Order: sequence, then structure tokens, then C-alpha cells
Amino acid sequence: MLLMIGLAIALALSNRWTGALAAVLGGVGAGLFVDEIGKFITQDNDYFFPLAAPIAYAVLAVLAYLAYRVGQRRRRSVRAHLYAALELMQPAPDGPLNQHQIDLIDEHLCRASEFDTDTQTEAIIEGLNHALDEAKQHVVAADTAWAGRQLTRLQSLEERLLPTDRVRRLTRFALAVLGTVGVIGGPGVCALALWHLFGPPSLQGNNSLLGDDFGPVAWTAVAVTAAIGLAAGVHAWRAVRRLGPDGDEHRSGTRSGVGSVILLLGGVNLISAYFNQFLVLVQATAQAAVLAALVRLDHRTGSPPHISDLGAPAPIHRRQDPGFSSASPSVSGPRRHRPRH
Repeated sequence: MLLMIGLAIALALSNRWTGALAAVLGGVGAGLFVDEIGKFITQDNDYFFPLAAPIAYAVLAVLAYLAYRVGQRRRRSVRAHLYAALELMQPAPDGPLNQHQIDLIDEHLCRASEFDTDTQTEAIIEGLNHALDEAKQHVVAADTAWAGRQLTRLQSLEERLLPTDRVRRLTRFALAVLGTVGVIGGPGVCALALWHLFGPPSLQGNNSLLGDDFGPVAWTAVAVTAAIGLAAGVHAWRAVRRLGPDGDEHRSGTRSGVGSVILLLGGVNLISAYFNQFLVLVQATAQAAVLAALVRLDHRTGSPPHISDLGAPAPIHRRQDPGFSSASPSVSGPRRHRPRH
């Protein structure tokens, strides 16, 4: 029901708040549906069927990864830049745009004007340029919508309670814990699994993942999990070293840390969910918190990705003319088409 409501809102309305509300309702609806997967794959509607937890976890992990990849993908064409500019202009009927939105729209229009276009596309670009010039007259420092104001307050609270250095130290501590568990526990659990696999026959149980008596298949899964955990621990300690106070490799350190957490989330937890789904839930929550801290640390310490860093043909240099001042790019003035290449 929530999935249908979210889809109906996304299709029927176009206000600035509809996207967020549809995403929340759709996400909750999808989560409730996946949560019942044990009843769909068993004849006796067994909610706690052991195989249900890995399937549910895998579905959610794949959805999260696909959402991340879609958000990272950028097309470099006049059509893509115009669609992006139009989407960013969508909140304008509900109120003034903020400076960040103005800058993104301006750069997308600049990129679009670099391509060879027909007269219709040129007219669209020119119309959006005029609309953007008008929007600059009413620009606000932050989002005036309720959700935007709350987000600004949360960001201010985050910066006050969790300054960058504190986030770095807490992240290093969390990665050190994960690295220690992986480096020490990984080889130990792997050795135990190999002992049960190749040890005396009396140690070998059922050759299946089903049942309480572990057999070769189950111990092989345990060995694979331990090996992935060891690799995650190595990456975690590499991130700890690179995120030191005197280090200049924070960007590579955050990448190593993200790689470590992804190995845990996508490898260790996926297999471990079969054996103890509730323990995996606690682990995944803690690992997701570490991943969020790494993303925020990377956002604060590194230069955020910009449209011009995504492989566009060439950087844009505004042509100076009497009606345009490069010292204040947000001030309205007569706009000129950028020279085409």
C-alpha cells in the first residue's frame, strides 16, 4: 500500500516536497515487503526461515548500491545538462532558489551552450538564462522551505557537535576496532573452519547449510566469510594510517575505509545473515554509521566533486563585457552565449 501511495504521489504531484515524501513511503513499503520474504518462499509461511535473512539483506544491499551508482552517473550531452537545469529549476514556483541551486543551474547551462545545438535548443537555453537572471534577483542564502530549514539546522548542529577533527578521530577509532577484529579474528575463524573441513571425520556434520549440525558447505561459507573479513581488516588499518593527524592522504584514506566497510556489508554480513540475522542487524547498523562518518569526512576534508571535474570538454571562462562582472557571478546582467568548441 505504501509503495502504491508513494508511486501515486510521484506521478500526480510535482511540488518540491513530493520527491522526498514518495521516497520515504516507497522505501518503507519496500522494506515491509522484503521483511516478509520468509513467508513467500516457504510452504508453512515460516517468517524466521534461515535463508530469508540473506535474501532480504541482499535485496536491500543491491538496491542501495544501484541507487548509489545511479546518483554517481553523469552524462555529458546538451540533453543531459538541459534536463538537469530544468530539474533544478523545478522548485522555483514554490519560492526563491538558494545560491547553491543557482550555481548548479548556471554551470549546467554553461555546459549546454558549449555543444552545437539547433534553434529550438538555443531558444530553451536562452529562456532558461533569462529565468536564471531573474532568479538571481531574489536569491536566498539557504532554502526557505521547511525541509530545507531543518536540514540547515541539522548541518549547523553537526558542525557544532562534531567538528572535522573529532569526526576524523572517531572514524579512526571505529576503523581500528573493525581492523583489529578482521585481522585477528579472520585468520582464527578461517583456521577453525579449515580444521572442521579437513580434520577428523568425526568433526564433519551435514553437508548442507540447513540444520544445526554444520557440515562442509557451512564451514566453507564460514571460511569465505573469514577471508573477506581479513581483507576488510587490512583495508581498515590502511585507512587508519592514512587518516592520521599529520597525514596528507585523507582522500585515499577515506576510500580505503569505504572499501573496508563495503566488504563487511556486502560480503561478511551477507553470508553471516544466514547464521544469525539479529547479530548481523546490529553489525550492519554500526558499519553503516562508520560509512556515513567516512562520507561526511570526505565531504569536509576533500574538494567535493564538481560538474567540471566529470570529463567535460574544457573549463568555462566567462567572456568579459561591460554588462558582466566576473568578480560577482551571482549578480544579474546581460548574459552572453559562451563560445562553442
